[in-house]
Amino acid sequence: KFWNTITWSNLGPPLYTGPQLAGINLGTAVVSIALNPQMQPTVAHVEDVGGVRSVKVSGYDSQSSTWILAGAKKASGDSPAGEPSITVIEGLAYVAFVESGVNGTYVQVRRFAENTWQRVGAPIAAPQGTVPKAPYLVGIGKLPYVAFRQPDGNGIDRVWVAAFAPPAP
Repeated sequence: KFWNTITWSNLGPPLYTGPQLAGINLGTAVVSIALNPQMQPTVAHVEDVGGVRSVKVSGYDSQSSTWILAGAKKASGDSPAGEPSITVIEGLAYVAFVESGVNGTYVQVRRFAENTWQRVGAPIAAPQGTVPKAPYLVGIGKLPYVAFRQPDGNGIDRVWVAAFAPPAP
């Protein structure tokens, strides 16, 4: 069996209508989608915010046919960020992304709880001079897991998988 659909229907207006993300490859500006418990899409996307490549998360409201930004601001910090991956764990949106700062480039994981973006553990550091790529975030049980590519600087490309281990109560 197969779907015999003639057209696609847009869900609300476009999420981002700002300036083109200059000087980056489209892989950095990847878009990721997950379903919330109400089976509505939640999307992590990259935007230009004040000249900084940033990660934002928006949820679709089917009653108003609009996208609603999760929180009052972006999920990423003040440094250039991209390559978001999103999942939903126990009703909360989690997003992983690559962020570059003065101390290197990291995989960051944040979750949206209590109407704010909260850091999930410490940033996952890359070895000096290397840049992690393409994080992929999933929820297994109640915990986030993230896989990402990491070149080691010697021509070897490795795939790492990290599980969040919350502190004991």
